[in-house]
Amino acid sequence: MKVEGAVYTLEDSQAVITGLGRNENIIKSLNNLEGYDIDEDFDLFKSVRIHDAGDFNSIPSTNKNKFNIFIGKNHLSTYSFIKSFNSTDFGVVWFDAHSDLKEQHPGTFGVAMSNTTVLRRLLDFFPKENIVLFGIRSCSKEEANFIKNNNLKVAYDEEQLKEFLKTKSKWYLSIDIDILDPVFAPEVDYPEPDGYSHFEIIEVLKSIFESTDVFAVDMVEVMSKSPDLTSLHASKIIHKCLTFKFKD
Repeated sequence: MKVEGAVYTLEDSQAVITGLGRNENIIKSLNNLEGYDIDEDFDLFKSVRIHDAGDFNSIPSTNKNKFNIFIGKNHLSTYSFIKSFNSTDFGVVWFDAHSDLKEQHPGTFGVAMSNTTVLRRLLDFFPKENIVLFGIRSCSKEEANFIKNNNLKVAYDEEQLKEFLKTKSKWYLSIDIDILDPVFAPEVDYPEPDGYSHFEIIEVLKSIFESTDVFAVDMVEVMSKSPDLTSLHASKIIHKCLTFKFKD
């Protein structure tokens, strides 16, 4: 079984993949992967009913009784994904090389909604204590001061992250693919050196799924123009998240 083509109906599915301006090369790369995960001894495509709901031109429908995978063009998409739940009673782990906390987009006047300001805008309605930043290695002085002055949670390693996860019972994972080093994900808008390896992020994700309830994941900032290394790593991360969620 492959994901593309909505093999299972929405009603019959356990997991739903949708998006907002999503990069279809992620879906193509996902369909090229083996369903069987040798590390977890689990065959995803034979064991989990996955529905591909396609792409949306506006805020996608949230399927609250399903495991949701969202694919967005850039991190601004996450604002719409999170808002679609009409709730703030969950935690968000923000995987990103950048803090995305600027007040307005650099080089513009009055542009408050962009991929560089999205987390700042999210904090306009989402409780700051429910957000954990992970993997940040680039930000402005203004953003660093904002993090400090607002006591935002920043996890610098897996153990810190696990402690923060204890504060909420349900979690949403937002993954900007530039969390990976450009060696693994070169096709992004703002590549940042000294990133994580694919293996390191997979280990962090596995630890999260084993320690708490993850109900949704998004994947953003994949700028692949064809199935390539970046879309492959993004699709494998999605594959692993689905496997970690359903293997038990």
